[in-house]
Amino acid sequence: MRGSQIGRVKQACTCSSVAVASDQVPIYLEIRVGRMQRRQKAVNQMKPANIAALRDPETRRAFAEAVGTAMGDWVSAHPAASLEERAEASRVIPPAKALEVCGKRERR
Repeated sequence: MRGSQIGRVKQACTCSSVAVASDQVPIYLEIRVGRMQRRQKAVNQMKPANIAALRDPETRRAFAEAVGTAMGDWVSAHPAASLEERAEASRVIPPAKALEVCGKRERR
């Protein structure tokens, strides 16, 4: 076993019950098997907005206005919407407006 794989060992013990007439003792190893898997991008996941920009009062006001206007427009366009549809709109509209007003979050 290579030294780089020592961290994968979960359990190790000697197996003297299966030993043969030799100066060597068989070892039983239980190791974690890992695969290199490509990360898959989440389907329809919104890009994270720069929430830190909301510390600025002007940006905060613009965000509140944009969300209020968008929610009002959505409610007037869908007056007979069910509770689930309204909940979905309240989950989708604010992050979309945050991305629009605040911009994308910078990578570190």
